[in-house]
Amino acid sequence: MTNEAAKEITRALLGVDFKTVFLGGKAYTIHVPTAKIITRSLHEWADIDFNIENQTKASVVGQIPTNINPILRGLSFLIVGDVKWYRWKAWLLYRKLRWGTPTPTNNEIYKALSAAVKLMGADDFFDSAALLVNVVSKMAAHPKL
Repeated sequence: MTNEAAKEITRALLGVDFKTVFLGGKAYTIHVPTAKIITRSLHEWADIDFNIENQTKASVVGQIPTNINPILRGLSFLIVGDVKWYRWKAWLLYRKLRWGTPTPTNNEIYKALSAAVKLMGADDFFDSAALLVNVVSKMAAHPKL
């Protein structure tokens, strides 16, 4: 039996764990983000107004157009990574993705978001957050006296 956690950590440290995403017909590489890069992207994604209860893939893709700016800004930080002048490079990439030709489709953006979340190891976190929202809303609706 192998130690899967050790494999994942060494792959991340060696930089061999990455995802290639396609946005606007162009390929971009997202490497496993560090805590600093995750914080930068989550800072942008904090502005997203997703209804996380009872989500399906179709409903998430349908909400992308109304949240396109923070989504692309967060993805830009993940694609650029931790480099010198990261803000400037992320801003240039965001502009290219937002107003360039061709612009990314909703499906491309969804796939890029999914890949980024998997690289962060945040699947369980977002599932827990959705469950927590559901539990808290039920507790607020039925206060215990």
